Amino acid sequence: MTTPCIGDEDYLKKQWEELKTRNNRTPEIINTKKKYHFAKCYKEFIEIYKELKKQLEFDLLYDSKGFIAIRENQIKEFSIIYIHGGGINGNESMLQRYNHKY
Repeated sequence: MTTPCIGDEDYLKKQWEELKTRNNRTPEIINTKKKYHFAKCYKEFIEIYKELKKQLEFDLLYDSKGFIAIRENQIKEFSIIYIHGGGINGNESMLQRYNHKY
């Protein structure tokens, strides 16, 4: 499963079409109820970050939306393996932005 962080579902589908595997499978796309603009600070992003940081460190810019999508879609019927595709270097500046806003 995956969720669009930049652009919408159609944009993500187009990206996956370009990367089709031998068996032509692409991940299921799950969305959040609310639309989010990339790189904008949202209270629910920092809240889920603070909640989950007790268990794992992840990127505030991309990953918060993914965890919200998992929660909102009530994905519980199997174990979740979360593949982190980036670093956490940007968290320092993102946390400064959140501290300034909230």
